[in-house]
Amino acid sequence: MKSFLYRLEPVLKSRANEEVKAILAQSAAQKEYAEQLGELEKLKNDLENMFEKECSLITTQEYLTRWVYMDFLKNSAERQEDAVEKARRELERKRKALIKARKDKLVLQKHKDRLYESYIAELNRWEAKINDDQCTALAHRRKGE
Repeated sequence: MKSFLYRLEPVLKSRANEEVKAILAQSAAQKEYAEQLGELEKLKNDLENMFEKECSLITTQEYLTRWVYMDFLKNSAERQEDAVEKARRELERKRKALIKARKDKLVLQKHKDRLYESYIAELNRWEAKINDDQCTALAHRRKGE
């Protein structure tokens, strides 16, 4: 009997490659999201530290500079929140693409597994038939002696 050959093996390999690419894309998106989130936390911490600093003995120029810097931090934090949200949406999109790639590969893998199981069952039936035929032939030969 012929050995097992899955005719859709190139498609399965292609889908496995797509899954690997999706994993790498999701990993990159996760890294970008973490970086953006870290930058946002840094801006928020800087802004919080500006509020906590002592302001009692400063000149008007220092106060104005501090106020401009705090305004800059607020605006930067708002822009960074937008960047974090964009990175989160991209991460979610990559995650969905990974799930789809995994499903596509899994469908073919299950199909291959089912075909292999039926091949093994057919192989076992074939071997059992050969064994039965050999036993029958041996029994007839002994009868004839």
